[in-house]
Amino acid sequence: MPRAALVRQSNNDGDERRNMTMEQEWQRYKSRVYPAGIPPRQMEETRKAFMAGAGAMFVTMMKNARHPMAKALEATEATENDILKELQAYATQDEKRN
Repeated sequence: MPRAALVRQSNNDGDERRNMTMEQEWQRYKSRVYPAGIPPRQMEETRKAFMAGAGAMFVTMMKNARHPMAKALEATEATENDILKELQAYATQDEKRN
């Protein structure tokens, strides 16, 4: 499945992903994006990048949690919107390259 399709699909997954661990998210991503036979080194580097992205996302979200509840909710919603826009822009660029 193309990366752009994964970005669009992430909005439609609903409750099935609510409690997935990052390892489960990685396995899901890997199974949808990478064909069998990818060199182990490439898979290791991609997993590192995936987890680094997850870590950056976690830090971003935790910064919002430091605010009082009403401001934290507002900041979280704004952050989610910004992240979605960024992912959609990336998906659009990726589609144009391919």
